[in-house]
Amino acid sequence: MGCPHSNPPGAGAQNAPAENSPAEEPAPRDPPAQLATQGEADRVPGEYLVAVQKGGDESMIRRLFADASVQSVRQLRDDLFLIHVERDPGPQAMRQAAAGSDQIRNVQPNFVYRTNPPPAKLPDEIK
Repeated sequence: MGCPHSNPPGAGAQNAPAENSPAEEPAPRDPPAQLATQGEADRVPGEYLVAVQKGGDESMIRRLFADASVQSVRQLRDDLFLIHVERDPGPQAMRQAAAGSDQIRNVQPNFVYRTNPPPAKLPDEIK
């Protein structure tokens, strides 16, 4: 008979994963997963947000996306630019073009965000 303190009852079960344990369930996806499912109508055609590494600038962006014929580049922050292209190849092609540069952190379409319209009539308790 072994020492009762060396192997307490159920000690082996502590290391085994419990069935349907809440800790094992995958965490909910963040907004980027939702952005990937937005359709063409949810973005401004020909507009992209380009996040750059330190040192990235307008001339680098124009060179990188020259095939899309960059019409305008507007700096929003030190590391973020809004660009408008004449020949929009689509988000996937823009990301592929950016993959060739270590100066680009991210490229995404300029998505349109809408708020819900206010109700036609406010409830009496709000007035």
